[in-house]
Amino acid sequence: MKELALYKNLIKRYLFYLLIFSCVFGLTNLILNRSPLFPLLHSISYYLYGYTIVLVSLNYYLFRLSISSGISRNRLYKLKLYLLSTITVIINIFMFSINLFSYILNNKQIDSIYMNLYFGFFNNIIINFISMFIVGFISILFIMILFNTFGTLLSLLNPLGKFITFVVVYAMTHICFISFSIYYFVFGFKNINLQPTFNLITGLNASTTGDGNSGNPINIAITLILLILILSITNYKLTKMNQIRK
Repeated sequence: MKELALYKNLIKRYLFYLLIFSCVFGLTNLILNRSPLFPLLHSISYYLYGYTIVLVSLNYYLFRLSISSGISRNRLYKLKLYLLSTITVIINIFMFSINLFSYILNNKQIDSIYMNLYFGFFNNIIINFISMFIVGFISILFIMILFNTFGTLLSLLNPLGKFITFVVVYAMTHICFISFSIYYFVFGFKNINLQPTFNLITGLNASTTGDGNSGNPINIAITLILLILILSITNYKLTKMNQIRK
């Protein structure tokens, strides 16, 4: 099938790019900076994550390949979901393995957001790690679909439209972060109206990092799944549209 052949071709291409990037980045830091093993692996995983996000955002290339291969927009959308899911599994296994071995061999010292906020919610350490793997997969898939959807939107526009859209999204993102920071420093998440909503969405509370309590990872997982569904529908609608720049 054309879709399967294109899928295999793209996966091999993406993995080759990621392998080259990891080798160059890892050898450079190992030789020049002489970084310790675990910090080096963590750095590679984070930069690899970021580089992968850039790759999955380049959608105009996918549109051109699908047109040249005679693949419909509906099939292209399914192909993108398979690609994003496969890449997410690979990245998640890589990052989870590093965190697991770091936890076992590095005296439980891990530079992980999940470890700081959610690890320990369950009484069993194995269940905690299983939850960490599942939430990690959902989180990475959310980021992949988010940036792929943004890349799909940009691929539909001409250069001026790309520039305007990018500036608007960039400005809105910074405004949201600034508003969040102002609210945090002024009110400290003690607003009786917003605090329950924040707790429900994230599974966190004001005492999560203060007294050693762990947030509920189930809440954030459900929130991200709902966002993934919304983004998937948006991505589908955008994928079926035609680009202005041919």
